[in-house]
Amino acid sequence: LQSPQAPHRNRSPTNEQTQQPAWTSHLGASRLLSLPLFGLLSYVEPVLLFVASLVLGETLTAIDAISYSLLAIALAVLALGGFNTGVRVR
Repeated sequence: LQSPQAPHRNRSPTNEQTQQPAWTSHLGASRLLSLPLFGLLSYVEPVLLFVASLVLGETLTAIDAISYSLLAIALAVLALGGFNTGVRVR
């Protein structure tokens, strides 16, 4: 005789449980970092995640290429704007 098994429960964490530490870290960083640095890192993070995914073997779709190209352009414009402002101040 086999004992009846309890219904299978999905014990994987919910989105709310996995997003909590990310939001807490994000809010903490926003208080500790200067606004320009925090803004720059907000652009850099998705680009670094993109590079890491390619290194790990992820495939790139056309819409992904367009999205990350726009992010890279925005990052370049932000960097050039900051560089030009820094040069004018000196």
